[in-house]
Amino acid sequence: MVDQDIYEAVETTEPVKEEIQFNVIDSIFAWITLIIGYLFCRAFPVKESTLGGFLLVLGAFVITFIVFKIRGEKIGVLPTLAAISAVLISFTLVITSNTFLGAYAYLYAIVAYMYFILSATANRTEKGFSNYILIDFFKAIFVMPFASFGWVFKALFSGKAKGSGKVILKLLIGCGIAIIPTAIVFSQLSYDSGFTKLFSEIFDFSAFDVFSQFVSIGFAIPIAMYVFGLYTSSTAHKCQNFATVKDCRALSNKIKIAPIITVLAAVIPILLIYVVFFISQSKYYLSGFTGVLPDEFSYAEYAREGFFQLCTVSCINLAIITVVALLMKRNNGKPSLSLKILSVIFSVFTLALISTAVAKMVMYIDCYGLTQKRVYSTWLMIVLALIFIFIAIKQFVPKIKVVALSLSILVVMFGALSLSNVDRIIAKYNVDRYIEGSIEEFDVDATVELGDAAIPELVRLQQDLKPKVQQNEATYEQKATYYMISDKLSSIKRIRENEDKDIFSYTLPYIEAQNALELTK
Repeated sequence: MVDQDIYEAVETTEPVKEEIQFNVIDSIFAWITLIIGYLFCRAFPVKESTLGGFLLVLGAFVITFIVFKIRGEKIGVLPTLAAISAVLISFTLVITSNTFLGAYAYLYAIVAYMYFILSATANRTEKGFSNYILIDFFKAIFVMPFASFGWVFKALFSGKAKGSGKVILKLLIGCGIAIIPTAIVFSQLSYDSGFTKLFSEIFDFSAFDVFSQFVSIGFAIPIAMYVFGLYTSSTAHKCQNFATVKDCRALSNKIKIAPIITVLAAVIPILLIYVVFFISQSKYYLSGFTGVLPDEFSYAEYAREGFFQLCTVSCINLAIITVVALLMKRNNGKPSLSLKILSVIFSVFTLALISTAVAKMVMYIDCYGLTQKRVYSTWLMIVLALIFIFIAIKQFVPKIKVVALSLSILVVMFGALSLSNVDRIIAKYNVDRYIEGSIEEFDVDATVELGDAAIPELVRLQQDLKPKVQQNEATYEQKATYYMISDKLSSIKRIRENEDKDIFSYTLPYIEAQNALELTK
């Protein structure tokens, strides 16, 4: 009898799993996540529904922000900045026709939305502008959503909405029962041509459209489960013990096992190679700064010679600095003088390599004009240069948060690149150079590949060459360029006259291109 009492006492003192209770706001947001999931599928791929993708991003952030404010969440500076940056960068979808940058802008908006939900509900690993922000992104994307993955179904009909579940179920049953008799009645009345014509005009869709709708609804469910899972885990403050600051610091101290002498022996040979390399190639690489082309090279050969190797080495140096910082032993928990010296030397050598690569690229651009690859390569070099500058500064100012600052640099620089309408800049630069005569040849095909943003510039060049061609004052190359542009623009006009473009696919470059094409009549 005593044993039974002890057993019951132990049994009653076992921890009971806490049940999450959802309120009306949670239920509303659960339905919103289903709508977001459906609209996300309808806007996919985003390159075919650019305006729709931007409106979805804007709507998702605004609605979620309102929900959090109603809940009484104190949304801090970082989540607010994340939301603003995501909306601004996703505006790339509307103001440019660059599908490459648009896809990454949309991806950034999605990732920023996940981080916004986590951080706005006070779930960051460490408060403030922290180097642990990458862990927060990892938790927001891969941990928190799956910690409450199936809770959306319970939340849909919780609180005051609990009774509506039966109503919706009855409604769905009624719709299902109506399918067969409705189909029979329709088949019997379809003998009338007027009825059939009117019905087809009202319900103008194909079997593919119906299938597409069902697919979107099907994928909307797991998307809603994912987003609402993150929302539930964040508002309930789940996973608080996952990758805490204490755990991260303990792991960081644990992996610092490399003796200083071992690290020096591993990296000094690399530094010696850099010294020999710069001494042996000083005249060759300094040509990029002086603008004097080496005799044995053309501009194209000189710019390409070693450029991508220099980029690769710069990335390797960043990896080396990171690994050394993670693995080198500390003196009483503080970075040693050797680590600081190595970081500065690697940063200086890398900055020298980057400046050389950029100088070579500038010379190449000055001779042949701009292309997307040249712009992207130069952009990457500038981003790496900024990161290495802050790595060097950190050795003298330890309080600098290099990881968080590097991520901020990447976001700001990507925003500048994507929002600048880079394709229009490329086309305008090349057209200006060709008109003024500083570029002898104009690549029409490459300009057409830039998309809608380049069409106004092509029209401008065509209009500039037209009087010269008509008065027979143009050179052979100018005539060839004029007729090739005219042929390309005519083909584009024919295609656009027959295309059925949805309003959610409109962009500013598309509208500008349409207006520019009117000038070619």
